Amino acid sequence: DTDCDGPGGSSQSAKWILDADAPRIRRETDLDGDARCDYHARVDAGGEVRAGPPEEAVWRMYCGPTSAWRDIAISLLPPGAEASQPADALPSAAHAHGEAPLA
Repeated sequence: DTDCDGPGGSSQSAKWILDADAPRIRRETDLDGDARCDYHARVDAGGEVRAGPPEEAVWRMYCGPTSAWRDIAISLLPPGAEASQPADALPSAAHAHGEAPLA
């Protein structure tokens, strides 16, 4: 999103955003139409907005009221790729409580 709170807002840079609201891809700014920078996670887009989100980056993610905002390293797979998961991997807390994952 090149300007997550729309023209005249305080947003200073383009960001890749994880949000509960689906983006309206025909919009140029404020892709979710809420006139606020309200989202679950973000990473600065730099000059590569059209190239897609970075495959590996440190995202700023909201982790709830007790942890607040944290920097989390995230690796994204290209579309169509399958993730491999270690046999001993545990489900995330969100899955354990029946909530949908953010992605």
